[in-house]
Amino acid sequence: MSNSAPGPLRLLSFGDAAGQVWGTVVQAGDTATLVVTPQGAAAATGPGQVQIVSESDGWRVAASGLQLRFTPVGHGRPERSGAGDELCHVEGRVTLPAGERVLSCPGTVSVDPDAEPEQFDSIRALSGWFTEDRGVAVRALRPDENKGHERDRIAATLFDTDQWVTVADPRMSTTFRPNQRPSRASLELWVGEGDELYPRRAAAEAIQATSEASGDRLRISLTPLLCHSGGLDGTGVYLIAHL
Repeated sequence: MSNSAPGPLRLLSFGDAAGQVWGTVVQAGDTATLVVTPQGAAAATGPGQVQIVSESDGWRVAASGLQLRFTPVGHGRPERSGAGDELCHVEGRVTLPAGERVLSCPGTVSVDPDAEPEQFDSIRALSGWFTEDRGVAVRALRPDENKGHERDRIAATLFDTDQWVTVADPRMSTTFRPNQRPSRASLELWVGEGDELYPRRAAAEAIQATSEASGDRLRISLTPLLCHSGGLDGTGVYLIAHL
């Protein structure tokens, strides 16, 4: 059974290891895609322009100049629950002003069926990929832009080689350039239970200018990142969505 109608909050992001293409697909009441390369960016917005189809074995995304398939990697949760974060392999094609690109790279999908877009002012999400089976996904939903980060609803998942770890206490700190464009981010991700919590840390810095796209009810921006964690370097993206 598939579903392409507006539904739960979905954030789908990807980036290739060569640092030549990064992208995001957002469904939050409205829908939008934004794909970025060093040569430029392309976007599509609106439910009539972007389709996100959830299937039993992954997700398909279709938009003008964009055909992608997100397939969860073969470890981690024994079953897809329909909620939370999943590490994926992304395949497809993207048509940009500089020409068509064939994609085969890591990505993440975050689904929050309980997040109603009208309850939030903005979303900040960082996804980083270090290998095909190691990465991190963090998202912070802010109910009121004027209230500060202490009211953020924040969730995170660590994707390790042999398991996926839900973070008990995720913390994300961002340094912004003018116009609210991120330049650096640091993550402190406390995992474990009870008194047995210990931190996992990651850091990232922007490696290209922020690109933006706007629809009738959704404005998004995407910043390509260089990510670091546990002695590994990788690629990533920082998404900001204003609802």
